Amino acid sequence: MTTTTAPPRSDARTSADRSAPALRAIEDLAVSDVAEDRFFKQFLELLLEASGGEAGVVWMLDQNGLVAVLSEVGLDRLGFAHDPLAYQRNLDGLLEVLRKGEAAVHAPGDGGRMTLPTRHALVLVPVPYRRRTVGALELFLPATVSPQERLGLLALAEEACALAGRYLDWREDSGSTAGHLEFWSRFERFVSRLHQSLHPMEVAQVAVNDGRELLGCDRVSLLVRRGSKTRVVAVSGQERIHGRANLVRALRTLAAAAIESRQSLTYAGRMDTVPPPLEAAVTEYLRESGSRLVKVIPLFPPEAEPSAAHERPAKSSRRAFAALAVERLDDSWLTPVLDSRSDLIAEHASRSLWNARSHHAVFLLPLWRMLGACVGALRGRTLMTVAAVLMVLAGIGGSLALIPATYRVEASGTLMPANKREVFAPWEGEVVELFVTSGQQVTKGQELARLRNEELDAAIISTRSRLNEKLEEQSTLKAELNRLGGADAASRHNEEIRLRGGLARTVIEIGGLRERLAALEDQQRSMTLRAPIDGTIATFQLEQLLLHRPVERGEMLLEIMDEAGPWQLEVQVPEGRMGHVFAAQESAGTRELPAEFVLGTSPEYTYRGRLAEIATRSDVSAEAGTVVDVRIAIDRDSVPDRRIGSEVRAKIDCGQRSLFYVLFGDVVEFAQRRWW
Repeated sequence: MTTTTAPPRSDARTSADRSAPALRAIEDLAVSDVAEDRFFKQFLELLLEASGGEAGVVWMLDQNGLVAVLSEVGLDRLGFAHDPLAYQRNLDGLLEVLRKGEAAVHAPGDGGRMTLPTRHALVLVPVPYRRRTVGALELFLPATVSPQERLGLLALAEEACALAGRYLDWREDSGSTAGHLEFWSRFERFVSRLHQSLHPMEVAQVAVNDGRELLGCDRVSLLVRRGSKTRVVAVSGQERIHGRANLVRALRTLAAAAIESRQSLTYAGRMDTVPPPLEAAVTEYLRESGSRLVKVIPLFPPEAEPSAAHERPAKSSRRAFAALAVERLDDSWLTPVLDSRSDLIAEHASRSLWNARSHHAVFLLPLWRMLGACVGALRGRTLMTVAAVLMVLAGIGGSLALIPATYRVEASGTLMPANKREVFAPWEGEVVELFVTSGQQVTKGQELARLRNEELDAAIISTRSRLNEKLEEQSTLKAELNRLGGADAASRHNEEIRLRGGLARTVIEIGGLRERLAALEDQQRSMTLRAPIDGTIATFQLEQLLLHRPVERGEMLLEIMDEAGPWQLEVQVPEGRMGHVFAAQESAGTRELPAEFVLGTSPEYTYRGRLAEIATRSDVSAEAGTVVDVRIAIDRDSVPDRRIGSEVRAKIDCGQRSLFYVLFGDVVEFAQRRWW
């Protein structure tokens, strides 16, 4: 095998110009439904035309491992077939290529190991098939072909043999009886599942997921057109579809174009198969998806049965209502098998999807289903049974409407002392000392905690210093006034005026500093927090919460509750139930309605209380929505096990209503709010 340097630019361009059309023609031939002998005959003719060769042979290994000619063009013109020695030399070189699975180029005078059977340059390329070598291509080129051209023709032959191997691959699958039986068995199950449901989304999911397994492709998508918009309804392997994703948008644009054109759109690695108006849509989708094979098949409504007066409508005259997109991400090979099977699946999917859409479009379909089920159930003796049941239900409903019962509004909340106070920080500062602990009993005025504000302490020290300075200045001025006796009258008078003016100013400043110092000391004394009422410290883990922690002015630090005083329920009533409470107050002529409640700690006991207070505004609860705060007064001694913040469930007595309304009032109110 020869090894040469890369060809010059002109030779490479000429070789490429000759190779590209031949490879495109061979690729089109490889995916056409042509017989094997005819394929290899045209295969050799295309290669010889592109290479300028004089003869070409395709050799194949039979079941016994013997080499035989499968197809040839111009072999008789060489004459070596009748020369046993030349034939053996050619066979030796051919067997070497088949054994190694590597291409080779031999030319007269290249000093190679092979003795040439003729005076031609030889190009030997193995034919691959499912990762093994099953044959070889041999091209006889003129001896005058340059080494650079031989390398270009070698590359052409290798690509052509790869296409031939892929042709043999899909032909083997299409001719396999076992493969056909397996496909049709799976296809029958697919059709059964496809027509099993009349719900459009279920049909779409079966079409894309089972269709993907049948075709052996990477992705199958189903798009439906409604009016002027196209929507992606199902993608194989995905439960949810993000309509705003770039990939989905590009697929919608591509499918809309195929639906509008009423023709299948296929991209198999080459743009020359795509109509020019659709090239931009195909390019955009390929950029987003990374697919190497895309086929979009429009789906049409089922054809009407032909009659004497009307012919079956042509496919081009019908409007497509959906599209099926088939994709491969790692292969651009659209074989006739995949092409025909995708069309078959698309045809069945279009029929099933159209039937499901037509069925689902029936006006008030759930109502008609229910009426049909009722009519079916009432046939025969069932009619008497249903009539009896309806009479019994009517009697029960009438009785419930006549029997009175107490209607109660439910509420949830907590058990709390009625007398409680929150202690706030009077100024900014740091909690430096705590005098109480959580759960401790305190009396009114008892010290709770002490705050420290370094700026306040510094201001007090600074004010005291300035006050002392002014006091000393006052003493000095008074002493100078007492020493004025030795001077003459004029100078003594002027000095006295100056000193008395300075003394008056100093007295005023001293008064201001004393007032400021008193205010600062009052502020410092207020930094010691005191209990506003007698009670219990209700704040949990007080020391961990407050000690050595900076606080802001107005921040709530702790809470004191008087457990020895009256207790109450702090509950929240849904705003939609407050109408019953207001109506009961107006009917009873009092705001204090009776109530019952149970504790979360002892739900087996029921206690009584009375409605005491209703908030003047609504509030929003994360759990119950819009609620109204309500206070229920209770007898403290009637609840032996009282714990601050215990969960309670209360029921407020709202008077007499019918038993039917008591039992089903929630349903009635829901219907009123829903359809008002």
